[in-house]
Amino acid sequence: MLFLSAPTRPGKQRPLLPDHDDARFLSALASFSEQKLTAEQAFEALGFSAFVARVGLRDSSAAGLLRSSMEAARKGFAQRPIRTTPCHGDYAPWNTLTLSDGGLYVFDWEHASKEMPLFTDLFHRVLMPARLVLRQTPRKVVSRLLALYDDPVLGPVISRSGVQRGELAGYLLLYLIGMAVREEAEQGKVSDFVSAALLHALQRFDYPGRRLNVLVAAYACEPGGGSEPGVGWYMCHAISREHGAWVNTRRNKRDAVERALAQTPNPNLH
Repeated sequence: MLFLSAPTRPGKQRPLLPDHDDARFLSALASFSEQKLTAEQAFEALGFSAFVARVGLRDSSAAGLLRSSMEAARKGFAQRPIRTTPCHGDYAPWNTLTLSDGGLYVFDWEHASKEMPLFTDLFHRVLMPARLVLRQTPRKVVSRLLALYDDPVLGPVISRSGVQRGELAGYLLLYLIGMAVREEAEQGKVSDFVSAALLHALQRFDYPGRRLNVLVAAYACEPGGGSEPGVGWYMCHAISREHGAWVNTRRNKRDAVERALAQTPNPNLH
């Protein structure tokens, strides 16, 4: 897996898209995923609190996004540990070669770590070419990463690790948080690309206690009303207990709705 000297003959450039050699390498790393961390331990290892404080001095909205991502990861991994594995840290096609005997040569290990969240290298192998060469949008890249469970080449790497389909979004969130920490350390700020990718990943991460924004089309919606108007009002109230309810309704009940909200304010009902 790791050569300590340069190859005796020049290697061939590796393909932009992952192939089965990449899958074998990533599976080998994943096979060492015996270490387990809590979310708190993972964030402590990243120096997350100090990192968010530095970001907040320059960009309060970015800091808010990072705090939301951290809180989502805490809730998402509250009942299960975060599995870790040895990590190359910058696994991309330009840091690999195919040798004359067909072997995979991996170099530039300066970002390597003995303990990083599972799939860090797998996500990086897909994201970096998509971002830097194919110039894909953050939304498209995140959608591709979340679909990797069904990928014919990389999907088996994930399934053999024992991680379930629904858990993949949590590990993607951890990877993007790690990317944000790395960018801030190296460049002094988090890039727009990583911030946008983090936002899309957060929106796709289903974790306990997650609050959604729900758009409700209620033809009839009247406080204290009966029948259909009452159903519209009380259903929207029920939704607002756990999520943000944004209600589109007829304006003929505007006065009644505004009086009810003035008497009993509900910040989750709009």
